[in-house]
Amino acid sequence: MTRSRPGATLHSTEIPHHVVDRVAARRGSGPLFADLDPRRTALVVVDLQNAFLLEEFPATFVAEAPSVVPNVNRLAAGVRAVEGSVW
Repeated sequence: MTRSRPGATLHSTEIPHHVVDRVAARRGSGPLFADLDPRRTALVVVDLQNAFLLEEFPATFVAEAPSVVPNVNRLAAGVRAVEGSVW
């Protein structure tokens, strides 16, 4: 990971559907982890540091970083809803 300069933003990343389809066809099955036991599954959240998320830290603040938080919260809620763990 590179440090962000003030005003710099992260880029959005998407995997094109044709790539996903090609990998699934090569693998010969559906989702790789379709048979996970949710009660034995954990979501591990690493490095949501205030220095990247809060404008009070201008040397390290990344403007796009706060947009990650709702997605992490949504994932955490989904894992908890099926009795998984969030760390």
